[in-house]
Formats: sequence, structure tokens, C-alpha cells
Amino acid sequence: MNCMTYPPESHLTMQLHVAPEQMEHIRRIVRSQLAVWKRSHLADDAALGVNELLANVHKHASSNDCTLLLRPYLDGVHIRVSDTDRRKPEMRQPSWDSQDGHGLHLVAAMSRNWGCEVTNSGKDVWFSLMAEGGAS
Repeated sequence: MNCMTYPPESHLTMQLHVAPEQMEHIRRIVRSQLAVWKRSHLADDAALGVNELLANVHKHASSNDCTLLLRPYLDGVHIRVSDTDRRKPEMRQPSWDSQDGHGLHLVAAMSRNWGCEVTNSGKDVWFSLMAEGGAS
């Protein structure tokens, strides 16, 4: 991703073993960190997106171990979840009365952009949020 970023020390990285009972705590950490970076207006979308990506790790990856990275840039934030499973997530057409299958649709709808790259150690699934009217 080509974008101007803050210094390397201006990020949050968390090594996680994803479990459903941790999700509320992780969402609180995401919201708190965005407040520190003066991006509280993006906190709800960031927490929702993180929740969806971590739920995908829990449900679909070969291991629940992953890394969450939050990095501020320009008027926004870049969020990445890295796991050890090389299979890319599939955006499938969900049944709208089902509770499953909506996560990537939500991430795509609320983010400036999103994507997935296969890496030597697994994959990175990421999305970027930007303040309304912010620079691209």
C-alpha cells in the first residue's frame, strides 16, 4: 500500500490467539488507540472491521494465532490482520437472513479500500478507513 505513514513507533501491534470471549476487550483497545491518535470518529468502523476479520480467523483459519496491526496515516487508519493460513477469504453472497457470511461485505462497504495478500507465512487481510472528505 502506498501512503504516507507516521513514524514506525506510531502503531499498535498485538499478537493474539483469537477467542470469542476476547472480542469485546479487543474492540475497546482499538477504540482507545484511535482516540489517542485523534481518530475517534473512525473508532466504531475500525472496531467492527477488526471484529469481522478476527471472527474470520477464528472460523476459517488453520490456527487462531494472528497479529493485529493498527497504523495511522493521513486522516485515517490502516488495519491489518495477519494469520498463518494461506487461503484467501472468499466474499460470498450470503443469505440475508443468516448470521454468517456478511463480514467481508461490511468491511468492503465501510472502508476506503481493503484487500488480501498471501505472504510467506500465511496471509494479510487489511482495510483502510479515512475521515469523510480526507485525502486518498
